[in-house]
Amino acid sequence: MKTAPLLALILAATLLPVMAQQDPFIEQLTSDPNMRKELFGTSATEPYFVKHEDKLHQELDSLIHAFAKKKHGADSRLEGDFIRQKNWAFFMGNLVDEKGNPVTPKDEFSSDAAFLLLRTVNGWQIVDGSIGHSDAFYLIWPTQYGISAEMFETGC
Repeated sequence: MKTAPLLALILAATLLPVMAQQDPFIEQLTSDPNMRKELFGTSATEPYFVKHEDKLHQELDSLIHAFAKKKHGADSRLEGDFIRQKNWAFFMGNLVDEKGNPVTPKDEFSSDAAFLLLRTVNGWQIVDGSIGHSDAFYLIWPTQYGISAEMFETGC
């Protein structure tokens, strides 16, 4: 993964809401549902759960599953929910075996999994994430990436 372009996209996604507060044109742009849909792929302004049957859920699922399989083996998969707001998605769930039982990876503390994804011009990208963490490290993401804390308050 190339860090510089992804960092630029994260910076742009972070600055847009701040710029909207200062620039009437950008504020108008992001307040228009059609423009929001064009920019973010959704016209929603509030965080919402992505339904399991939605195409988006399947797309995001395939990204994090590829990560899990690469890191923890072919029998591993992730079960959980995605919350989406604008061009961000947050996954909270567990690493499970083929029977759906939680699996704690070797040298890790739990089966917990959390991922942050960003919709870019090149599609969805994993920005940050972990499997097997021992605490809610992702609570720093609103500060670290400039995303709304509402996503994490919605709860999975």
